[in-house]
Amino acid sequence: MIDAGSTAPKTTYEKFSEETAPVTISVPKEKDELSLTWPDGSVAKITAPCLRANCNSAQSKSIMMKNLEVPPSPDLKIKAVKPVGTYAVNIVFSDGFDRGIYPWSYLRKLSEFQKPERMMVDEKDSDLLMQ
Repeated sequence: MIDAGSTAPKTTYEKFSEETAPVTISVPKEKDELSLTWPDGSVAKITAPCLRANCNSAQSKSIMMKNLEVPPSPDLKIKAVKPVGTYAVNIVFSDGFDRGIYPWSYLRKLSEFQKPERMMVDEKDSDLLMQ
């Protein structure tokens, strides 16, 4: 588990085995974003509100389908990041939400989007959510 509550400037988890996995994952001491370094050397930073707004848990999808979505607070923080096998991470947020699983391919797509609202996924990209 990556403990985002650490007093260290960053907490980093470096042991993932898939080729698509980031080399490092870190949360700065401000706990306001997730930083990923990919095998090609590129670095992606995704804000906590963007991650929370784009969670694809069953609960989040149900709320979205009922048009009951509430935008995440701009002050939202990341409390913890936990590995899920070798394909994803689970993120725990300061609002108590801890149900989202974020596959590597989805995190890469989110890093290109970077808005605190729900990203519209093309039908051709829907497989990103299932990996």
